[in-house]
Amino acid sequence: MTKQTLQKFWHELFEFGVIIKALDGLWQTASGLLFLFVSKSTLNAWLFWATRDELADDPHDRLANWLMCTFQNFPDETRIFAAAYIIIHGLVNLFIAVQLYREKHWAFLAAIGAMLIFMAYQIYRISLYHSPVLVALTIFDALFIVVAWHEYKYHKNKTAKKLEAETI
Repeated sequence: MTKQTLQKFWHELFEFGVIIKALDGLWQTASGLLFLFVSKSTLNAWLFWATRDELADDPHDRLANWLMCTFQNFPDETRIFAAAYIIIHGLVNLFIAVQLYREKHWAFLAAIGAMLIFMAYQIYRISLYHSPVLVALTIFDALFIVVAWHEYKYHKNKTAKKLEAETI
């Protein structure tokens, strides 16, 4: 694999990651607002409706039972905190994705910094509550950091070469 082919692969992976971050940002913002403004009883009714067929087929389904148990025993304070966290995380992801798409140089380091801050907090929450959702989110954020760092270095070198060519 040539260096140019490898760079193209990294760039396409980065672009895919930015699209995923943007979609995730939209999803998180919308679901956080829904979680915040819809009553607990309505959320439980929706969850029951969403899992009823699965639980009818397999009453011991781990995921469906875990969802039902988790959301039925969700305190209001936790619901409000989770909604606020999801909204903030979603808005940050959306903002960063837009700035990265616009190829703003500062956005690469801002994205990495924001993801590191979120990851640190997520790891703390994982240590307390062992949330599989947070584990998945943290793994995705870590992979995105690797790809964003590679793309940042590429853009930095490209910008330096462009400035060097302009001064000659």
